[in-house]
Parts: sequence; structure tokens; C-alpha cells
Amino acid sequence: MNVIEALQEEHEITILSVDEPDFGELNEYYDTSVTNVDVHLIDGISALSHRLPNNRFGKLKMSLLESYILDNELEEEYDLLFSTYNELHVPCKSIQYIHFPYSDRSVHPNADEFSSVIYSTYDWFCDKASPNINCSHKDTKYLSNSDWTGSKVKKALGTNTKTIYPPVDSSDFSPQNWEDRENGFVTVGRLSPEKNILRNIDIVANLYEQGKDIHYHIIGPTMDRFTLPWTESYREKVISKCEKYDFVHLEGEVDREKLIELITTHKYGLHGMNYEHFGIAVAELIAGGTIPFVPQGGGQQEVVGDCERVMYNSTNDAVSKISSVLENERLQETLRSELPDIEYRFGQSRFQDEIRQVTNEVIL
Repeated sequence: MNVIEALQEEHEITILSVDEPDFGELNEYYDTSVTNVDVHLIDGISALSHRLPNNRFGKLKMSLLESYILDNELEEEYDLLFSTYNELHVPCKSIQYIHFPYSDRSVHPNADEFSSVIYSTYDWFCDKASPNINCSHKDTKYLSNSDWTGSKVKKALGTNTKTIYPPVDSSDFSPQNWEDRENGFVTVGRLSPEKNILRNIDIVANLYEQGKDIHYHIIGPTMDRFTLPWTESYREKVISKCEKYDFVHLEGEVDREKLIELITTHKYGLHGMNYEHFGIAVAELIAGGTIPFVPQGGGQQEVVGDCERVMYNSTNDAVSKISSVLENERLQETLRSELPDIEYRFGQSRFQDEIRQVTNEVIL
């Protein structure tokens, strides 16, 4: 939506979509004002997409979209194709915003997880669904959501990217004074294994056992894609572990107002996902005035300004670094001053300005 808003004044835009967008709802969610935009519904893919889980089978959907564009000669109708969902192999001038490349799984930090027969079969099917065409990188401008992602694109596609950080809306954060905040931690993110919520609880529990007067709020919806019928779901594991500790509070999914309240009234954030592609949740923790602690590696390093003292590489390392901060008010003040200005570095207006600039350069 931010890309559309950035370009709608100077360009005629058509959205290729499998659904009729509810612009009112989307504008409210993304804090945008998109109006008077044409929508081209992709009927064939729409029928299949509705039968697939949300946020799943992205590679298959993109392969089918590539075929649709080619079969309907859409590259002849438009001056530019702008993909906001990773790479597309299309024979036309394009801008492609890559959150993480899907073309080459070997560049994934957990590449071994994709070596199974299931993934090999799925990739083979996606390759068959995609048109067999040669596309030149010279007709494409590749954008990435972080320098770290850009390095993965370089390995996967053999081409450089320009980093344009995603837009972070910090306008509704009004942080409290540091001395008025609670001495606790907040995590924001869905309850799924890659978010490492169980490790986060271990980190806080270790600090509590050291005698630290702290507590912990876990905010996020349940989205456990890995649960099998005969196994305990990740959500159940998190609930079971939370019940062991009075100082751990599982908030679940909350509205925006409650989210902002919890962030702005606590001193610290704790992020658990390794190799986050960017880390909007981390940026929101900073915007809300917390000191966030994040795993070393991934785009989240850039979000915290490559500040080594808030990055950890293990549970023990996290406990050690956080303990040092909890015991040192001067260090707390130093870290707060070193964290980036979120609006300046990651704000919406910055994002839209950069999108307009790149688009005009490519078209001209």
C-alpha cells in the first residue's frame, strides 16, 4: 500500500490481484490514502489461491503469476511492472522488492531444512509451472529490505540490490519517561517456532533467578504452521512454560492501543527470531522507547544500528549482556542514545520518497 500511495499521484497504476482489495480496511491498517487505482483480477490464480493457506506456497503463486503475465502479454500493456513480493522472472522492465529470495534455497540460513524430498518435489513443480524464459537483469531494478537480505540476493541471483528499508509507522508512539517505566520485557510476534519464544522465556527466567526484579509480556497471535495432529503444538508448549512462572504474562493477540501501551510503559524489548530479514517489531520496540535485545545476524542488526551490546548469540550471551545493562543506569542511557531515530531512518515518508526516486530513474 505504501508503494501504491507513493506512486499514485504521478503514475497510472493497475494492481494485479487475486482478490478485490478492500481499500478502506487496507488504508486504515497501513495508515495510507490509496484512491482511484484500477484493479486487474487474476481469475485463474484466484481460484487456486483461495484453496491455499494464507502466507503459504508463495513460490508456487509467483510461478503461476509469471505464466499469467506472459500468456496474457501484460508486459506489452504497461511501462513498468513493480513486484512488492520478491523476485519475478518476466521479460519486461521491472522493479522487484525482495523480502528474501526464494529462487535459490541454498542461501537460506537454515538451508538444510529444505533438502527433503517434499521440498525438492515442490520446487520441481514450481519450476514446471513457471514459464521457461531468459530474463536479463539489466531490465530489472532489484530492491531489498536490508543490506543482509541484499547479500543473499547477490548469492541467489548474481546481482546487486539497493536497500530500501520497509516503512515503519511510529506516529502513534509516545514513549514515557525512562524512570516511569516498568522494569520488564516485551516481545512482539506470533507464537511460532522460528520466533524462539521458548528461548526468550529461558533468558528471562535465568535473569529472574539471578534476583533481578523483572517480568515479561509476550504479545502475538497463534500461527503454528509446524503442528502435526500427533504432536504437541508450539502454542501449547509456550502456554505450558508460561504457567511455570508468575513473572511471565502471555498476552496473546491484542489491539493496537494495548500493544502501544505495553511497549511504551516497559524498559526493554526481547526479540527471538534468528536471521530476521528486517524486523519491524524491533523497530517498533525502539520507537516505543525500549532497549531491544536481538539475536546476532540478519537484518535486525541494521535496525538496532549494529549496536553490539544489544545483540546476543546464545541464551548465556543474552543473559550476560542483559544483566550488565540492568545493573548499570549509565549504560542504559548510553544505549538509548545510540539506538537509531526510527522515523528518520525507517519512516513512511522516507520510504515513499525513495520509492518515487527509484521508479522515476527506472522509467526514464
